[in-house]
Amino acid sequence: MKNFKKMILTTTTANSLIYPDVKNWAQTTDDLIESFVKCYEVGASIAHVHLPRGEEVDTVKKIRERCDIIIQAGMSSYPIEERETDFQAKPDMLSIILNHHDEYFTQIRVN
Repeated sequence: MKNFKKMILTTTTANSLIYPDVKNWAQTTDDLIESFVKCYEVGASIAHVHLPRGEEVDTVKKIRERCDIIIQAGMSSYPIEERETDFQAKPDMLSIILNHHDEYFTQIRVN
């Protein structure tokens, strides 16, 4: 990789609804963690992680034990009420797309 003075690389190993036939993402939580460790080792700064349901806290903990990548949790298609465990996992960043969630933020105007 070139020696850039400033560069932030974000990686994700999540599945894509746009290309449902592509199956090159991690199939297990351990594989997910390993994929982010490898990305960190080659220069990624941020891991955009779709935390496995029921394993959110443990997944963040295991990634942190293996590397120092910034963890950005995101599962924007889930309603806020179903993402409480994402908050409890305490990632460094949390991705929330307001156009997916605007029905939950009825008291504020974002545009």
